Amino acid sequence: PPSPELRRIRQRALAYGGDTKTVRSLLPPAEARDPEERLVAAALAFTEQDYRQAESLANAVAKSLPAGTAAASTCLAAAAAVNQDAPDRADAILGKVNGDCVRLLKAATAAQRGETGTALAILKTRPSGTEMAAAHETALGTLHLQVNDQDAAAADGTSAMSEARRDALSG
Repeated sequence: PPSPELRRIRQRALAYGGDTKTVRSLLPPAEARDPEERLVAAALAFTEQDYRQAESLANAVAKSLPAGTAAASTCLAAAAAVNQDAPDRADAILGKVNGDCVRLLKAATAAQRGETGTALAILKTRPSGTEMAAAHETALGTLHLQVNDQDAAAADGTSAMSEARRDALSG
């Protein structure tokens, strides 16, 4: 049998290729999964647009982990709530968690409530790493389009493409 690390690499490669069925088949039975494997199952549900299931699975993972170690599962659960147009639920999931992903999701919940100014203010803080930079610029571009600032939106789009290329090359 392949090592756990090799299995994770294979799961990622298949997921990037869109083969969620094969990735799911590589996971152990639900009752035997460790937190990382349960998070993979939640991410697969998200990819398949089963946001209710993704939120439920990711939330369960987040609650099972020690405080301060559940950022990825918390953000996935909150993103699933956002995709279900449930900003209050997303905010409740995010609770007191901090970080770049949280800021993006809080901006998304503000935008869902029609609070574009609040969302733009939240996004004034730039992400600390490259992995969220493209998403940050894309969010800014979307909000600038909502307020009909075409020039800013175009600049944000150019920045998002640049950041996506930089992240793809670095990771």
